[in-house]
Amino acid sequence: MGSKESKLVLAVAVVAALQLTWHWFITTQTTVAQTLLRLYLLHNAHSRKSIAGYLDLAIPVIVLGLIIGRIGSKAEVQPSGNLICGNRA
Repeated sequence: MGSKESKLVLAVAVVAALQLTWHWFITTQTTVAQTLLRLYLLHNAHSRKSIAGYLDLAIPVIVLGLIIGRIGSKAEVQPSGNLICGNRA
């Protein structure tokens, strides 16, 4: 596995660990966790949406997209024939 691939795997693992830690924390019985859980599950009466979707989907996707873009911007450009045939330069 190359350096770029290992950076990507590490980034996905870090985002997954942060998500697991966040969900574990809001289930604990502390005052702070219970307050955050109420805010996390609070729905806006006008839009009928909560911030849960942003914390669970939008923010991790944006972070991973930025990391993938940064890693990909430093990648070498290969002719498409090499990619189709499986030849590596």
